[in-house]
Order: sequence, then structure tokens, then C-alpha cells
Amino acid sequence: MKVTHIRIRKADGPLTVMDAFVDKGLTEGGHASLPDIDVDYASDRRQEIKDYLEERYNADGRQRVFSAGTFTTMKLKAALKDVARVHRVPHSIVNYITAMIDDGTDWTGLFRQAASNRKLRDFIQTYPLVIEDVQGLLGQPKAASIHASAIVVTPDTRDGRPAECFDFLPVRKMDGALVSEFDGYSVDEIGLLKEDVLATKELAKLSAVIALVNRNFGQEL
Repeated sequence: MKVTHIRIRKADGPLTVMDAFVDKGLTEGGHASLPDIDVDYASDRRQEIKDYLEERYNADGRQRVFSAGTFTTMKLKAALKDVARVHRVPHSIVNYITAMIDDGTDWTGLFRQAASNRKLRDFIQTYPLVIEDVQGLLGQPKAASIHASAIVVTPDTRDGRPAECFDFLPVRKMDGALVSEFDGYSVDEIGLLKEDVLATKELAKLSAVIALVNRNFGQEL
């Protein structure tokens, strides 16, 4: 993807708007994805932004704003410990073997490492059912949570009819908030707009300094 040209224009009020246009690489090719919106806000006012988005787009009783979900997945060492516990493999053996496996090792890497590690190879040959069950668990969702900053706004209509977020993807309630069953990358793939409401402590500190100057020197910065 590359930027083809930029247009600067005046908007209503004192703001200047810059439009950037990109080629088809944004939506085509192996790394294609739709753009999202990344904006830095003062950390102590991020909730105000989220409240505004809900007030602005959740109109006419329709829910269009929600948070993106995140998922942690099963990794090799964790899956090996869980499966070995089910197969009643002694903890001492499992802990000894997993200590040999490098962090981040995938399924293929396990056998590559076993080719040069006799003890790891013996474990695989002694407990083949454990290894077989581990393969099916790798990459499976382990725990779900709420993305710290990603907010999704779904279109107002679908197929010419008023729509809500539930018309585009599965959504559930978590800790009192609506959260997508898809992670941020999957939200991009189905073409929904995602905004990262980023909290920046420096902006909050700068606002506090300005307020302090205004209060002590009687000025409006």
C-alpha cells in the first residue's frame, strides 16, 4: 500500500482537514486490511470519548457502538501441561520436559527440537496420546477479554434497512459492556470501522499544567 496523493481543505470552523488517498494495496493482497482510526486522548478523559460515541451513534434505540474483543490462545507449553494432567502424567516429568521447550515453540518446532534432544524425544514416544491431544488444542481460544482501546461503530443500514451491531457480527455482554465475539483483526476483515481510543498520560499531564498556569496567573492558555 502507498499514498497516491494528499488533499488539504478547509472545514467548517477553524480546522484544517487533510485527506490522504491510497492505492488498492489497502484492500487487496496478502496483508490487506481496511484503515482504522487511531486518536490520542488525555487518559483521564477517554471515557468521555466512549460515552460521546455511544450517544452520537446509538440513536433511535439502536445499538451500533461496542468494544472489540481480544482472545488469548493455547500455547504449546500450557497445552502440554493441561493435557498431561488429564492423562495422569507425573507433574515432575511434565515440568522437566516443558522446561526444555523454548518459549514460543510451535508444533513443528517441537519435533525439530526433539530431533536433537533425546529426553524430549523419549517423552513423545512414551506418551503419544498426550502429544496427539495437544495438537488439537494449539491456537484454540483460552480466555476472552475486552480490548483496551478499540471501539467499533457499525453502519446505520444493511441491505437498505436500519441495522444494529447484532446484524453484522456476534456480540455479547461482558462486565456490563457490549463486546464483539471477533477480535480486532477479524473486525477489519469483515469491513467494519474500528477506532482506537488511545489514552495518553502525557496529554492529561499537559492539561493539568495548563489548568495550573491559568489558575495561578489568571490567564487562559
